[in-house]
Amino acid sequence: MYAVRLLVAALAGLAAAFVVAPGPLARLVSAGGPRGEADVVAVLVPAFEDYWRTGARALTPALDSLASYWSLFHVVKALCAGLLLVAVLALARRAWRGSRPHLALLVAGVGGLGPLLLVMANVQGALAPVSSLFSMLPVTSPDPGPQGTVTELRAALLARGRSGAVGPAPLEVLLEDFARYHWIVAVLSLLAALAVLAGAVVSTRHTRSRRWVWRGAAAVLASGFLVLAVANTTNALDPARGLLGYVGT
Repeated sequence: MYAVRLLVAALAGLAAAFVVAPGPLARLVSAGGPRGEADVVAVLVPAFEDYWRTGARALTPALDSLASYWSLFHVVKALCAGLLLVAVLALARRAWRGSRPHLALLVAGVGGLGPLLLVMANVQGALAPVSSLFSMLPVTSPDPGPQGTVTELRAALLARGRSGAVGPAPLEVLLEDFARYHWIVAVLSLLAALAVLAGAVVSTRHTRSRRWVWRGAAAVLASGFLVLAVANTTNALDPARGLLGYVGT
């Protein structure tokens, strides 16, 4: 019982760390950075505008610094979410060893889904921080600054689609990062689907009661991950269309 209480306390602590720790730790490692989402957007808008105007592939110092901070932010979140997932699975293992297989499967399936999705989302943000930041850009803002940049970006995307020619260097960098952003989720979703199916088969092998109920639920969950994998693969193969859908046609 003590081990269960310890695991529950660890879950509560890790959940709190997931919310509280990423910003301060990312600022500590990167020697500074925004405080909160509003500050991120406030730094992002002029940084992206300046980068777009350079016409160069290399990120400007301001955008590069922000992307580094944002990557570290998501690394911390991914680690916290990963530890949350480990703690949930450890709790499920305790239930399994206590001869409560159905409770164990319920804890692993329901309790583990949230942390797993959080791991995937934050690995995505850590490995493709520019696209993650771009999703925070106020594309519908009435402010003429960001709106003008988004209008130019949209026009460059449309021109690129009509002519098939390579667009401005910043656009090509963004498209490469946008493709990587979606490939990451596609691969992780496929791995998650395989892990869910394998876990269901192995864990229910010696469970006669409701075996097919659990395997059916696992199949539904795995199907959801496969749909996610296909959707992200589509965007990864044609990042221009996906990006145009975000900024509006």
